[in-house]
Formats: sequence, C-alpha cells, structure tokens
Amino acid sequence: MSNLPNTEYTTGATQETAGNVVGSENLKAKGQARKAEGNRESDIGTNDTNKGPSKTTGQLHATKGAVKETIGSALKNTSLEHSGAQERQTGNREIDAAKTKDATKGAHDNVKGTVKENVGYAAGDPQWEAEGKGDRVKGQAQYNANQ
Repeated sequence: MSNLPNTEYTTGATQETAGNVVGSENLKAKGQARKAEGNRESDIGTNDTNKGPSKTTGQLHATKGAVKETIGSALKNTSLEHSGAQERQTGNREIDAAKTKDATKGAHDNVKGTVKENVGYAAGDPQWEAEGKGDRVKGQAQYNANQ
C-alpha cells in the first residue's frame, strides 16, 4: 500500500471544499462521506511501513490549502482564507518532515554501503564490495535528492 491519497478521499475533499465555498450543506456532506469512505479504503492494508510524513500527502494539503486561501481571499471570506493558509502551512511542514526523513535514510544507507563495500574489499569478496557500492550510491542519491 502506498502513501498516495486515494481517489475517493481526494474527490471527497474537493467536494467538501466546494460545498464550503458555495455554501451548499448537501455538497459538503457528500464530500465528507466520500472522504470517510476514502479513509476506510486507505486503512485496509495500513501497516508500519507506510506511516509517517509523506511528500505526496504534504503536497496535496499544501495545494488544497493554497486553493482555499485564494478562493477565501477572492470571496472576502476570512475564515476560508485562514483555514486554507493553515492547511497550506501544515502541508509544507509535512513535505519538509518527509524530506528530512528521506535524507536521514539516505545518509544511513550511504554509511551502511560504505562499510559493506570496505568489508567486502578487505575480505576479498567482490560481491559484497559491489553490493556495498550500490547501497552507498543509492543512499547518497537519496540524501542529495532531499537536501
């Protein structure tokens, strides 16, 4: 299972926001129901490997918040504008946290790969040396991509 928000949840969030903007309780309620269904779908197969901050969900919230903020500003709806700004900031913080998590994992893999590469070299084991080099290069790339 990936960290990507599912279509049902995203559609529901959009409907709920549209309902808030146009003042339609019916559209807002339909959106909330679809979000709940999307959450149920996401919970199926959830495990510890897909917990934590995600660049994808952070970007979703940052974008949704920016849209709400812009619409709130255009409609002179300060409540919607502030709520959008808050969601945008929360999304941006999640993106930063995910980058930090990924950079840390990259640094860890880099060190692990360097050790494995050197042990392989010292032991005369070209397979270990090659695997270590692969881990080191992969870790360095992941670290660099998240700086």
